[in-house]
Amino acid sequence: MANSDYQQYLEKLHSKINISDEVLNSIVKEATGLIPLGKNKIQSGEVNEVYDLTLQNGNHVIARISRYEHFEFSKENWAIGKAKEAGVPTPEMLIVKNIQIDGKNGQICIQNKLEGTTLERGDIDYHKIDKHCLRKIINQAGEILAKIHSISTDGFGDLDQNGKGKYQTFKEQVSDHIATFDEFFKAAKELGLDEGVFKAQYKIIIQKVKTAPRINPMLTHGDYCPKHFMIKDSKIVGILDWGIIEGSSPVHDFAKWAFWYKEIPLEWLQEGYTNKLLFNNNFQDMLHWMMLYNSLDYFWWY
Repeated sequence: MANSDYQQYLEKLHSKINISDEVLNSIVKEATGLIPLGKNKIQSGEVNEVYDLTLQNGNHVIARISRYEHFEFSKENWAIGKAKEAGVPTPEMLIVKNIQIDGKNGQICIQNKLEGTTLERGDIDYHKIDKHCLRKIINQAGEILAKIHSISTDGFGDLDQNGKGKYQTFKEQVSDHIATFDEFFKAAKELGLDEGVFKAQYKIIIQKVKTAPRINPMLTHGDYCPKHFMIKDSKIVGILDWGIIEGSSPVHDFAKWAFWYKEIPLEWLQEGYTNKLLFNNNFQDMLHWMMLYNSLDYFWWY
């Protein structure tokens, strides 16, 4: 998708959210004791509407607004708290409030604004920075990712505000997901995609999940990538956007990285990752079939 097309897509997506300045200001005051004097829309994500707010004392906070009724920010609050305990740099969740958006349930959260900029879609273009410097940053990301994966969850799949997942086993989660084959296949046919390739993808996933080893559920970020790394002086000072966390195998995050960021060697992330035992045995095999599995979510979303 060309950059101009992507911006039009974001504008159309974000135009659905409508919250008055009066409501926004009252929530910011409840969270900080101050009223915002300025509001700058940050149009880079695909789910939430985000604003950089300048307060009366000159400090900044970030407001994130979700139209969804399943209350993403409550589970983010849980994940951020656990991540901080594990030594992960994160924003501070100042307040989470349930609100009405166009007559439907939604949520808003106010966070402190971290210093620095994101490694992607910010003031830094990681494609253009020194490769040695980039490698050191990705090594840091690997070390932080290992800390995230040290956090246990109660079950697999999407997590609630208490870190509890819907499924008891990883096989149950994957099996339930691929049980919707007919819906995916119908959409694929409507788009003119190769039916044989799509069927082969499902066949591989079904075969692999039957032989997958027993997995203990760990916290996975779900969108661990440069656009969510806050950088200051070549150091990661914060991990952003915990909205699609899951209880899953740690390979889940590596598979998403390998799918989207082929220009940044996965080995750089592995170099910093402290639990090297993860890369033994069937890591490569699981990495690739989980890339196929994750691609179903991308297909459905876009």
